[in-house]
Amino acid sequence: MSETRSLFASELLPEVFSVTDFHEHMKALLEERSWQVQGEVSGFRISKQGWVTFDLKDEMSRMACFMVRRELDQEIFDGAEIIVTG
Repeated sequence: MSETRSLFASELLPEVFSVTDFHEHMKALLEERSWQVQGEVSGFRISKQGWVTFDLKDEMSRMACFMVRRELDQEIFDGAEIIVTG
């Protein structure tokens, strides 16, 4: 199997991951430290069960976000420019 360098570490990584290996690698990377991402809110919604969901987007990409309503400490609305921390 050929290998490639990780963009985030000096370790060599396999070129093709199993789903489980990819999930575990990305989970470890994301849990390694706190991250802040800035973008525009799109598709903001609060479900009956109390889940807050929205996309955070910029000119080229978007990512799905979710949280529990009780953790929402400021108003969020479509078009708002916010920074999420996680």
